[in-house]
Parts: sequence; structure tokens; C-alpha cells
Amino acid sequence: MNKLFNFTNSIILIVVLLAGFFAYSKYASIKKEYEPVVVAVNASDHVLGKDGAKVNIIEFADFQCPACKAYDPVISQVIADYVTAGADVKFTFKHFPLISIHNNAMMAAIGSEAAAKQGKFWEYKKLVYENQDKWGSALDAKDKIMALLPTIGIDNAKWSADLADASLEKIVTDSLKEAIDLKLGGTPSVIINGNKVDLGQISTVEKLKAYIDAELAK
Repeated sequence: MNKLFNFTNSIILIVVLLAGFFAYSKYASIKKEYEPVVVAVNASDHVLGKDGAKVNIIEFADFQCPACKAYDPVISQVIADYVTAGADVKFTFKHFPLISIHNNAMMAAIGSEAAAKQGKFWEYKKLVYENQDKWGSALDAKDKIMALLPTIGIDNAKWSADLADASLEKIVTDSLKEAIDLKLGGTPSVIINGNKVDLGQISTVEKLKAYIDAELAK
């Protein structure tokens, strides 16, 4: 009888230990996913705001991504209300083209770097998001984008020639590698003061402002 009792207790103990192990493993995995990360702001990144700002917002995005297009008005409004207005906030854009599912994402990203050579990165960003339905899935996406560029003062011939510049492609691929190394789950991905932020927490202008205000108040 004692042997049966001891055996039963041993089985229960093993089950409890296993349950605890798997619970801890799951917790550790979740904790690791949201551990603070270090993201370098490089000279080739697109930055608005002052160095040494108290709040640093970094967005990894894909110009062909519908979710990025939908989220861009939130980011743009916050840039206007904080960064442009002179608050202690800096915004950095980095590339994360999802090339496995978005055939035109890499071209559009390199195109933004070509636009940057003409001082038009931010104008290009707004333009391609607003017209994503025209070029996003098009077989002639480059031509579709080129047709729009004169409206923001870009020289098409120079822009087209710069698309073949290997150094511009490297800027995009380096940023893409950084996103992969950070194990970002998709686009848009937002990191604020080294913390990967769940988009549900900052899905609206009001929510993102509340998050920023909380960081500024620390």
C-alpha cells in the first residue's frame, strides 16, 4: 500500500514539475520577446527631431504594407504634434520590406532612398502610402510611382538612374537585416525608448500620445 502511495505521489510530483517547467518556459519566452533592445540610429536612417531626445520612436515599415499605410496618419500626426512642434521627441524611420510577400516593396524602399538624394524622402513616403492602391500590386509599379513623382518635385530621370545605385540598395538591405536580427514580428514595428511596443497599445493618435506623454513624464 505504501509503495502504491509513494508511486502515486511521485507521479503527481513529476506532473507538477513538468507543468511548472512549461509554464516558466512560456513566461520566459514572452519575457524575452519584450526585453529592451538596442537599436542604433545610423547616418543613413531618416530622422526628425533632436539628438539626445528623451523619447526616441523608431518605426520599421514597408511601403507596400497596407497596415503601414493605415498606421502612417497616426505616426504623421504625432510627428507634427511633438517632433515638429519642438517637444523632446525624436522619430526615426527604418526599412523593413517584407520581400517574401510584397513583390514591389524592395523597389519602393530603394526608391525612397533615391528620393532622399533629392531631399524628398518624407514627401515620397507620404506619396507612396497615399497611392499604394495604384502601384502596390502592379506589374509596372516603378512606372506607376514615376508618374506620381513630379507632383512632389522629383526629377524622374535622376530618380530612375539612382534606383540602380548599389549603395542605396545596401541601405535598405542593412535595415532589413537589422529588423530580422531584432526578431521583429511584422510591419509596422514600433520601438519606443528601446521597448518593442504592441501596436494595440498605440493604435490611435490618442493612445500613442498617451504612451509618449508617460515616457516624457518619467
